[in-house]
Amino acid sequence: STSRGYGLSKDRRFDLESGALLDDNSKSRRKGQSFLTRQLVRLLWAILGVARKRWFTSTLLVWITFRELVPRAPSSPTPRAPWKMPGSAQVPVPGRIRSLETYPYPSATDLVVVCGHAVYAAGDYSPEVSRLESSWFLEDYQQVKGRAETFVEHAKVGVIEAANNPKALLVFSGGKTRKSAGSLGEGTSYWEVARANRWFGKADSV
Repeated sequence: STSRGYGLSKDRRFDLESGALLDDNSKSRRKGQSFLTRQLVRLLWAILGVARKRWFTSTLLVWITFRELVPRAPSSPTPRAPWKMPGSAQVPVPGRIRSLETYPYPSATDLVVVCGHAVYAAGDYSPEVSRLESSWFLEDYQQVKGRAETFVEHAKVGVIEAANNPKALLVFSGGKTRKSAGSLGEGTSYWEVARANRWFGKADSV
């Protein structure tokens, strides 16, 4: 693995593997070491050199390793949520809880939700005016003929579904999504339109 390079004396030999000149001490150290062993030693010294420069990263790695390998004392069990408890477990109940009879609609077991998509803009909620696109605050993508009719029909379907179910509660959902509409929200807009349409013939059962 050594060769006499151009202009080198007999005692100054060149290492083809490492690309360095060899002296007597280096030759004695390398004697008996395989090529793979020398490469592993070089890699180890390189890692240690980087670790000395990046002490924070090395400290963090040591801390993570210590935390994963050293067993820790078991902590107190975390209370489980009621919906994660087994069927035989007793669900904690607050000391003062209202009975079902005190709620506004104790017989309601089903919920019909009509999600609003626009805020009403006109002052007239009559059936004819409420079906005009100009009566609603519409976004650019909502400027489609028949969009206002869709809003009214959506409210109508919700009213009919709730009217056909004695245990259903009807909710018009939607907040104040249009700044120019002021304090009026989507849910209130649908409710006003449904009321102006006399609850679409279901006023006695809604």
